[in-house]
Amino acid sequence: MLIVDKQDEIVKTSENDFLNEIKETIKGKSSNLRVRTNVKFIIAGQGAVGKTTLVQRYLGRPFHAQYLVTLGVQTSVVSVNLEPLVGIQKTVKLQLWDLAGQPQFREVLRPFFAGTDEAIFVVDLSRLSTFETIIDWIKETNKHNMKKTPFVIIGSKYDLIGNSATSLESVIKEYLLQIKEVTKDPFRDELLFLETSSKNDLNISEAFEIALLRDILLTNR
Repeated sequence: MLIVDKQDEIVKTSENDFLNEIKETIKGKSSNLRVRTNVKFIIAGQGAVGKTTLVQRYLGRPFHAQYLVTLGVQTSVVSVNLEPLVGIQKTVKLQLWDLAGQPQFREVLRPFFAGTDEAIFVVDLSRLSTFETIIDWIKETNKHNMKKTPFVIIGSKYDLIGNSATSLESVIKEYLLQIKEVTKDPFRDELLFLETSSKNDLNISEAFEIALLRDILLTNR
């Protein structure tokens, strides 16, 4: 996991360590926190980066290597019990809106950005050029959601890069710095980038938990 901090320094940590840090922060404030019981995430990015598989794995479904095009939008709802995560006796209804990545669907998608609480933008680690569409997705989300929308970036298909992970890191860092410079997330000065593998079930639940718990913190700023 990479974090671009307030000074544009890039810190490397593990998804589990960062998740535990957020959990401890929320537990320390739990008696005073407002928690929304309905939260909407969009999952967006270029076509074939692994968005649908990421969502399906989070929902507990098996991995399928065959690529299926999402036509427009596919929605799922999952109930998240916060008690075992952070000791809050509430359940969040998490709406997951999986948006098609192909350009021909872009106009059709515009109404579905409305009401987004947090965006998960997905890139394919085996095709780093997929980073190049993220700024457009961020701008599109903000425009049609009519506000600056918090987001995290997920790199999928970590299983495909193998021993190349270290050599690719410098390129990924450059992309992250470009994205942070252009977008300037006003809710939190950190830009979060997580690495996942749907095939190996790597950091799937951690990614969604980080996004959800971060949303709770942002709601209480």
